[in-house]
Amino acid sequence: KRQCNGQLGAHRSTATLDRTHVSTARGRPKSIHSAMTTNNEIECAIESLGESLFDDNCFHDLTLVGNDGVQVSCVRNVIAARCKYFKRMLYGSFNEASSKIVKLDQSGEVLRNIVTYLHTNEVRLLTLQTKEESNSKSKNSTDDNHKKLAANFKHLQLAAIPNQFENLAELYDAAIFFDLPSLSKKIQETMQKILQEHPEASFLALSLSVPKEVGEKAWENVRFNKGGILQMKRLVQTLCKSIIELVLKDAKHTNLEYDLFKLLQLWAQGNDELQEDRQTVATELCAKHIHLDLMDATELSGAVAESGLITESRLFEEYKAIALSTNEAQMCGKIPRPRARRRLGSCITVEGAGSKEVNGVYYEYKHYDYPLFCKYDPAVGATTQTEPRLFFCLFRDLEQHHYWYICKPPSATALPGTNEDIDYYFAKTGESSMKDEPPISSSWKFATAGKEPTPTVQYFPNNFGQQSESTKNYSESTKDPE
Repeated sequence: KRQCNGQLGAHRSTATLDRTHVSTARGRPKSIHSAMTTNNEIECAIESLGESLFDDNCFHDLTLVGNDGVQVSCVRNVIAARCKYFKRMLYGSFNEASSKIVKLDQSGEVLRNIVTYLHTNEVRLLTLQTKEESNSKSKNSTDDNHKKLAANFKHLQLAAIPNQFENLAELYDAAIFFDLPSLSKKIQETMQKILQEHPEASFLALSLSVPKEVGEKAWENVRFNKGGILQMKRLVQTLCKSIIELVLKDAKHTNLEYDLFKLLQLWAQGNDELQEDRQTVATELCAKHIHLDLMDATELSGAVAESGLITESRLFEEYKAIALSTNEAQMCGKIPRPRARRRLGSCITVEGAGSKEVNGVYYEYKHYDYPLFCKYDPAVGATTQTEPRLFFCLFRDLEQHHYWYICKPPSATALPGTNEDIDYYFAKTGESSMKDEPPISSSWKFATAGKEPTPTVQYFPNNFGQQSESTKNYSESTKDPE
């Protein structure tokens, strides 16, 4: 028996080696098993098994109870296998290991979503239908039906956004608590998609606990007034005082100061029982956070003076400052310099670049006389960074051609302008004279470090209709002598 088994084992071993040799010679994987059972197939098998067990209540052997008393049944082995938190709780030295009912601090709706995800790898809350998907589904219908479907879809989406976003924020906190990085990533992507298609949800995102990247996207929408959200009357008037104050005191706005004042005025006109209180609160917020020195005389004497939110003494001081500035300029034989209209200097936004690290906001840099913009956090400062910074700058070559560059110097203390710069994208602006605004998209080309697609660029000057000081100086220095 042993001899036969030994011979049979040797024969099987030889056959296996022969098959391995043949498959290797043909360029196939050495292990047939590894070729058949890929990670995707294993994952699909687990999802299919978990979904089957989840759909049939007879397999459920554990009940989770939320802080609102809602009960959610599930399969103990499945949630323990998919989540380390539940594995430690249900198969460790805790009391829950021997219990069929476990009480948790999350709501029943959140626990239901967590359990559904652990069994099926899906959550209905994350299935957001985009505008493109909605349009493609209704293209086969008639034009009239298509318009009706699109209008109804938009109305339903806008109505559901607040609840969906709040539920996503609550689910994100639970995903972090239960240590589910894959779920938290999916929630973050869904939130960003919502803010991309519906900027009006940005105000809500500012009041919730959301991922850092989602918060940054929400602030970007507000600071650049994406979708005209600062002028949405119904939306603005539903905001609470804390959100309005948070927006008004932000130092990184690219919006005109007058637009921020109109935002506050719109909020104060809210037609509810607290209207008188709103007027009082708006007057206080205006005194604390609205900078009248960033508005011109026409705005001050018009809507600002008529609003009733500014005291006469404060208006008088601003009129006086404007008169003194005008008188001083006339005595020197100069034209009065336009008042700055925004809190920040000029800035440039870069979006949609294939090299994702260059996307973001570039703020005016004060080191040189030629246009130079740096990507940094204004609240922290550009000189505190320890890694090389990205710059958006304008140079001219020996033939007096002007080029905008998005580049990175070799060190954190270096400024751009040498052959050691890492160039991502560039665009030619003119033959012998500089244009104030950089090209938007069509002229951009990728350099050595850039990837397709090329970026979309938008320029926000500091003075309304005026060149920034550094741009103006550079323009004058490049003029041909007469």
